[in-house]
Amino acid sequence: MVVAVPMVFPKQARLKKQSGLTLLELIVTIIIIGVLSATILPRFSGSEGYEEYAYRAQAIATLRNIQLRTMQQRIGDCYEVAIDATRLGIPDQNPCSASRGFSGGFGDDNVNFSIATQMRIESGHDVTFSNVGGNFVMSFDRLGRPLGSCNGGCNIEISGLETITIRIESEGYIYASD
Repeated sequence: MVVAVPMVFPKQARLKKQSGLTLLELIVTIIIIGVLSATILPRFSGSEGYEEYAYRAQAIATLRNIQLRTMQQRIGDCYEVAIDATRLGIPDQNPCSASRGFSGGFGDDNVNFSIATQMRIESGHDVTFSNVGGNFVMSFDRLGRPLGSCNGGCNIEISGLETITIRIESEGYIYASD
């Protein structure tokens, strides 16, 4: 008769159940947490430094909208763009006149549009629009090229904690210049 005898292995040969992390896994986890805390955590501290980028995106969209409307305009409608320290948009006067800016409010109500052609920096935000020439009025021709103060191209600076730029090229291309 053959009797089965259980095999006994020494303690070292037994497989142990792993508990915890290896050194490599621990290092990778610490690096990932460090990168995330350096990039994401500052965003929760407030909107300082990000307002300029939000206003630049809105200003580019507003300028492109005005440019497109100018290219499709009826004769006599005014699509000049006035820019001062806290406003960018179509002034509240129609028809166009050579030297004017904002006379209080602004907007293109005279040509039956009411949105997307004006923007204002909110109070409490430390952000301003500027140009080398200060406040200015510009317009676009029927091909979308800038005229007036921006003839030949120009920059519009948005200043806050950082100063960032919108570039309008002589052929009408409007983009964020970094």
